[in-house]
Amino acid sequence: MSGEVLEFILHNYQYLEHLVVRGSNNLINVEVSGPLALKHLEICFCYNIECLTKRDADLVSLKVSSVDTLVLNNVQMLTEVHVYSYSPTGVRGVIAGLSCYLLKLEILTLCIAYDEAKQVSSNLEKLVIKMNWVSKTVRRRRKLGKTINYSLQRLKVFELSGFLGCTSDIELVKYFLENAAAFEKIIISPRCDPGDLCCLKFDYRSEETEKERDARRRAEQHLCRLIPSRVELVIL
Repeated sequence: MSGEVLEFILHNYQYLEHLVVRGSNNLINVEVSGPLALKHLEICFCYNIECLTKRDADLVSLKVSSVDTLVLNNVQMLTEVHVYSYSPTGVRGVIAGLSCYLLKLEILTLCIAYDEAKQVSSNLEKLVIKMNWVSKTVRRRRKLGKTINYSLQRLKVFELSGFLGCTSDIELVKYFLENAAAFEKIIISPRCDPGDLCCLKFDYRSEETEKERDARRRAEQHLCRLIPSRVELVIL
């Protein structure tokens, strides 16, 4: 799909509320603007996109990947954002574009393979951290707990995907327990979801692996006695 085709769809289907664009290498600079009915926008697997601009619309949710620059202007209804990226530059560019709206976000999902997630809204009620099973990520996850400087006043649900059960993973859960007074639920998943972009570069088998079983046992062994009774623990 080219930019011209996308523009044609937006301007000729003005009652369209949900738009998903995947796998287009012809999109470079995308601008979505005007009085549209569009509520949910997903642009993923479009690896040549340099800039995504969204102006003057009632967008509620946004899912993007491989975008270096995100420009948002007058999207006051935005409450849910999902970002998938390997590039530190891309994550920083997207977070910078979201900076004026972070206080309004209810859900922010960062699918990353490095410790670039440092800016999170104090109004977030759910936070999802997804990590890959690769050696570099294992080394970097040791630094993640030290680099997080989140305001967790309203955080109710924390989900950690790609849980290995190593010491740094346990310490990360401890950090959230100690700093989120409104905590209601912790979701632990040792699996790397094959539907997520962060898993597509690796050889992933759909059946349960020995590594998953070991991680699940570690979660039951260490977290069940660590988490207070007021907090629901879900191990997937």
